[in-house]
Amino acid sequence: MSRRRRRRRRPRFVPLSVIAELANAIDTAFGLVALYPHAHAVFVTDSEGAVRDMWVFRGQRHTAEDAIGAGLEAATRVPDARRAVLVSVMENVDLLIPNELEVEMWRSTVARFAEAGLVLWEWVVASGTVVRSLAVTAETEPSWRRS
Repeated sequence: MSRRRRRRRRPRFVPLSVIAELANAIDTAFGLVALYPHAHAVFVTDSEGAVRDMWVFRGQRHTAEDAIGAGLEAATRVPDARRAVLVSVMENVDLLIPNELEVEMWRSTVARFAEAGLVLWEWVVASGTVVRSLAVTAETEPSWRRS
């Protein structure tokens, strides 16, 4: 009797159905870190934070621009889309010291989402066991504190 070997399945990423607090965005980032060394994702939510659409781009060839583009496109086809949450996971990136490029990227992306009718609610960047909120890095009062 021959035994068939079972292939081990990679754990599947199961996103939160609601991203209503910063902690939810951080949990989502750590979920992606556990599965992918490099990924960019966008979660489009309604005004209460219920996820209405999501895209995860994994692999070295993908950039944050892929997730941004998917979020901007979702703004036109998801009727109750109000917010966007971006998550970027990168290997071996020093997140302890913010840089001006990240602040400028945050501000220009906020403006792009605003033009599409969405609030860029948060952008969490993760590398290993370190995460950073670009909303906190770039703004004195992030939108999630105001809502």
